[in-house]
Amino acid sequence: MQVAWNMRGAWLLQADSEASGCADFPVAVGRTSSYVVPCYPENGQALLLLLLLCAAITSIMCMFAFFREDKEEQIMPLCPQLLVSEPHFTFHMPLGPNVDSMEVTDDSNRSRCKIIMDWPDPFMPGTSGVAAAVRLQNGMGDLLATVVARNVAMQGQGLALCRSGREIFGFVEPEMHPHRRYHVRHRTGVHLLTLIGDFSTMDIEAVNPVGSKVASMSKIGNECCGKILQHVDAGLILCSILATYVHRRLSTTIASPTAGLGPPPPDDGGGGSGGPQPLRDEDEQGSGGSRGAVVGEEEP
Repeated sequence: MQVAWNMRGAWLLQADSEASGCADFPVAVGRTSSYVVPCYPENGQALLLLLLLCAAITSIMCMFAFFREDKEEQIMPLCPQLLVSEPHFTFHMPLGPNVDSMEVTDDSNRSRCKIIMDWPDPFMPGTSGVAAAVRLQNGMGDLLATVVARNVAMQGQGLALCRSGREIFGFVEPEMHPHRRYHVRHRTGVHLLTLIGDFSTMDIEAVNPVGSKVASMSKIGNECCGKILQHVDAGLILCSILATYVHRRLSTTIASPTAGLGPPPPDDGGGGSGGPQPLRDEDEQGSGGSRGAVVGEEEP
């Protein structure tokens, strides 16, 4: 750098220019000439810093893409009281078209919880479009969880899992094609379970997000027998399985526009049209209103 020596501190500027390795060369601009000082070491350092910054940003994006935080560990179980503490929990419960209240027992025939199914008429005032509700209670009758099936949508968020305080925990979403799989998701969108199997015979397996089987159930006659592994929320497993059962029963009645959304009548093996048959006057008077008993209404 060309600096007049009569300037104060000129020798410092000259020394700094020589130490930094910057060389000056003249550049003509019009009738005047000036000096441009290219500092190659500083340019290289700036380029290196830019490359390191781009590499850091790329690394952070890759970490967000491939190493997601396991949010499942942060979700409180649906029923903390029913977490399996033993190596595995084997349960038995009756399940059939005429069973709306059942006890869930273990191998020692000890009651673990109670399940109550309600089939209200969704067209009655005060039902808010609820086609069915399943209540999971403990031995003292305290509510642990609820499965609510809404008739507005039989897929997506039509099957809701609620905590004891009526807070929505998650949803059970059926796959339409083929209709052999249900996905259980938390309300935040975190995938919790996948139920696969033959739902017509209730031969079902529950698989966690990593693909490991955590529960299974099969039906023999009118009794269901299943096994749930350790550290798994048995309440979530039972509510999810019952949600699939309610969904299939409601689907058979929604297919007919004249059919109610109460439980379908048991199959007597006689074939027929498959739709609900109207009650005769003598049946209504003699039985005391069987349909009203099913949906939980009192006969006048």
